[in-house]
Amino acid sequence: MSLQLELSLLANTTFSVIDFETTGTDPQVDRITEVGVVKVRGGEVLKTISSFVKQQRRIPPAITGLTGITNEMLLSAPSEESVIEAIHDVTEDSVIVGHNVSFDLGFLKAAYERVGYELKNTRIDTLALSRKLLSGEVANFKLSTLSHYLRLDHQPTHRAFDDALATVELLHVLIERAGTYGCTHIEELSRLSKIDLASVGSKLGITTKLPHLPGVYLFKDSNGKVIYIGKATDLKARVRSYFHSDTRHKTPKMLKQVATIDAMTFKTETEAAVAEARLIQKQKPHFNKVYVNPNSYVFLVNNPGLKVVVGEVLPPWDGSGNSPGLLGPIRSKTQARLCIGGLSFAGTTLNAINNSSFGISSLFAEGTLMELHLKTVSEIDRLARSRRFEEAELRRQAATTTYSLALRQLELGWLMASASGIKIGDSVVENGVLTDLTPTWTTSDIVPLKLDLGIDDAPKGLTRERLDEMCILLGHLKSEGAKWTETICRGNEIQRLLKELTVALTPRGSATDIYEQ
Repeated sequence: MSLQLELSLLANTTFSVIDFETTGTDPQVDRITEVGVVKVRGGEVLKTISSFVKQQRRIPPAITGLTGITNEMLLSAPSEESVIEAIHDVTEDSVIVGHNVSFDLGFLKAAYERVGYELKNTRIDTLALSRKLLSGEVANFKLSTLSHYLRLDHQPTHRAFDDALATVELLHVLIERAGTYGCTHIEELSRLSKIDLASVGSKLGITTKLPHLPGVYLFKDSNGKVIYIGKATDLKARVRSYFHSDTRHKTPKMLKQVATIDAMTFKTETEAAVAEARLIQKQKPHFNKVYVNPNSYVFLVNNPGLKVVVGEVLPPWDGSGNSPGLLGPIRSKTQARLCIGGLSFAGTTLNAINNSSFGISSLFAEGTLMELHLKTVSEIDRLARSRRFEEAELRRQAATTTYSLALRQLELGWLMASASGIKIGDSVVENGVLTDLTPTWTTSDIVPLKLDLGIDDAPKGLTRERLDEMCILLGHLKSEGAKWTETICRGNEIQRLLKELTVALTPRGSATDIYEQ
């Protein structure tokens, strides 16, 4: 476990529980009259603050009747500035907790601004958590009601320190209850209030066994059938996100069917991505869309004009660019149509197809590629000078998409022909696919699944499965930075030129990588 994850374990988290008494309810007008702060970690009290606060604003009689705090009690109290400085020093490195904490934080933020501090702490509201974890057990969620119901040692008295002590005990009870829903880290506790526990709460507990590591997860129904497969850089965080922040239309229906969750971890995110692709191709889960569509790639061919070819049977391809009538693989028909636009100019005769387009071969020869580029730049400039800005932008997009896809074709060819022996985690690249792909950990009840592809059973030729994996691997190598980018382009001037031309037409700050598009 990384140091950051270990520190975020609830047992290792430092909490500062706060409670304030005030002259009223408006943080901009009213003032804090009494503060109570209890700093705890792992059930141990580390520091406390209990103090009145000297204020110029008078305490209304109704507030005195509620709290027992009078104006005379504040006459010899420390100044607001000194008390706020003490609170800042104690709470700076901790998670702030309160019952209806937004009330206390409103006053703390206003006081911080007067003193010159900024409030940045993570915060936990025991009121919101109580509404989730104690729903149906109590008549209301007042601190006094909860303290009595849970038989806490400290009972609230409308005095700051007593109420803070009661809130500390309430927090510990809520953390214990949250553990039954798989909450072990502070991020999980803070998100629990966003989860509909009534409908999916019973399933949160099955996330407890999941580690915070890269891997693949498999959702299964009550019959043990795999209904969804996904990958994650952090297995537990990703799986739990389905319960509180995944807004996709399919998610509620899918979660309703989930009975168990199996998982496996890998040393690298790339191995996890490849494992996900292979498992989806084998299992074909109902809720997965990526890697199950046989028409997931399209190609652009000269036949004799520019034509989009879609289907599971892929045309002959070696990635070299030597086949003058082929461009691909392309992820979508939209990209393919953009390429047609990028190659089409009225009245052009060079490598003409129907006297209206550059041929695909123009992209793989330096002379014709530069002529295509210069004509594109001239066309963009002409459209812009005519104030036809939308058309100019479409022309730019068409050109950058075309260059990027031609570049990817050459890079995939390099991967298939020249990348053998590259080690990724515990696996090795051979002929464009990973071998020796083995999980480092699996859930104890997971059914063994064949993940590894030896040389003998790797996909032969250009298959959709092989392309899926090659795109994953190439994306990984390119994400490693300049080292692999230079290696991939080494000795191929067309690759370098395509990359330079793509960058030249891409506005600063825009993405040019199309592997995930």
